[in-house]
Amino acid sequence: MPQGEWTATGAGNTISQSGFYTAGPTAGSYTVSVAIRNLTASAQVNVSAGDCSVSNRYEAESFSIRHSGPYLQPCTDAGGGQNFAGVTAGHWFTYDNLVVPSAGLYTVSLRINSTVASQASITSGGVTYGLIDMPSTGGTWQTFRDTVTLPALTTATIGVKAGSLKFNWFSIDNCIPDSLRGWRSAADGGIGIQTTGGGCYRGKGFPEPRIKPGHHRPAGRLPHRHAVRHAGPRHPDRG
Repeated sequence: MPQGEWTATGAGNTISQSGFYTAGPTAGSYTVSVAIRNLTASAQVNVSAGDCSVSNRYEAESFSIRHSGPYLQPCTDAGGGQNFAGVTAGHWFTYDNLVVPSAGLYTVSLRINSTVASQASITSGGVTYGLIDMPSTGGTWQTFRDTVTLPALTTATIGVKAGSLKFNWFSIDNCIPDSLRGWRSAADGGIGIQTTGGGCYRGKGFPEPRIKPGHHRPAGRLPHRHAVRHAGPRHPDRG
């Protein structure tokens, strides 16, 4: 099967020659095109900056109650401030200032610094809603994310189940990574834009997608011609 030649308009917007589209930092309407031999097709991509109804970050030191073991120190992460150090298995932090207005799927992110693999949990009312596995960061600050189903809540506890780490902040948002959205496959053929879920955005008859800047999404409607090589699943940056 011939390889298509893909192009994308807009500063910072890119598309690989296997059809993965990555949106740049600027919202707007852009064009993706593909040429295969004497066939060409194009699609409009709407990059949206405002598709999250919940997106809040909480500093580690904004706790309401915590385990007595960890201690505060000046933070070497971007933005300065303070972080907790000496955080080990069994330590926990409870926050009563959360904004999760309704039950649904949310991304929980933790900003940590570690030299060993660790695991953290998010619990509320005695129920564990998610576990986040975090490899060693090698002594640098990195962000780890996982997607969990949460109820509406204002109070939750971040607990360390294994390992040891420094803890700067965590966040909760409903800007769901595209790899979890379950886009359709182009198994029956048709020019398509591959998604991070591992399939292709197939042929005609699909709505134009809205893409959050910095995320991967399919590029929209394209005439039914040739299938694009399946490259397998990809995931958003966890750094």
